[in-house]
Amino acid sequence: MRRGKLNKTSYLILLASAIFTILAYVSDQVVINKQNKSRILDLEYNGLITNISSLERFSSTISNIGFKKDSLISTELKKRNFFLKSLSLFNLEEERDISMLREGGKAINNIKVRAINSTRNLMYDIGSISLDYTIVLENEFFDQVDNFSKEKFIDNLKRIINPEKLYNNNLDIFWNKDYKDFDKKLFTNGISKDYEIKDWLSFRNFKLLLIENFYKETEKMYLLEEYIDEKIINNEEDLNNILLKIKKNNTIKNYFILTGIISQILTLFFLLLLFRSLIKQKIF
Repeated sequence: MRRGKLNKTSYLILLASAIFTILAYVSDQVVINKQNKSRILDLEYNGLITNISSLERFSSTISNIGFKKDSLISTELKKRNFFLKSLSLFNLEEERDISMLREGGKAINNIKVRAINSTRNLMYDIGSISLDYTIVLENEFFDQVDNFSKEKFIDNLKRIINPEKLYNNNLDIFWNKDYKDFDKKLFTNGISKDYEIKDWLSFRNFKLLLIENFYKETEKMYLLEEYIDEKIINNEEDLNNILLKIKKNNTIKNYFILTGIISQILTLFFLLLLFRSLIKQKIF
């Protein structure tokens, strides 16, 4: 039996089927490429979300510590002369009042105890806040901050909470030049009758010295907060850009998914037409 030959129409149908087969293959490859790109963009997106969360946590922690610090300093400054004024209500020119101030009644001793405890508590609170700052700054993120050395900052905090060094570096504001004697008076279990008004002045001056140095050093943390806030803004901008890229990538991917499906349908359609044409031509 003699078989027929393909006519021009059959060749055109075959060509159309081949074109749509190639188009379907290309569409599948583009979709695969876009899916890989989607995974990369998702990783970048999740990474930025993690970074922003970490930065916000840093910012919140530093802000909370700063609030504690500001509250402490504000409270201490308001009452900086309270105990001294309370003790100076007595006319120290009269021998009887000087004796009363030294001997102390219940009210006077209460003022003295509160004055001593206030200085001790201030040292403890400054040490506690300094430790909070030190713990936060342990993160490697703070190694890359411009114009800020966490090592120097921590060393300066240690210097502040080292009372002996701070005291000896500022002897001009203390009548007692012997820190050990000052320390003994500050941390003795009882309050000696030998304490003079100059001792109470020294306690007040020491508190002010602590506050001044602590305030000056910790103000640097506001620059760090600004740096973190700027980083958050930059990351959020990058996040928005990635979202736009994800949207664009998904749009292109969906377009080629649809193109691939249509191409496969048209390929099958033209194959059916080709089989129909071959049957009519009795090719087989």
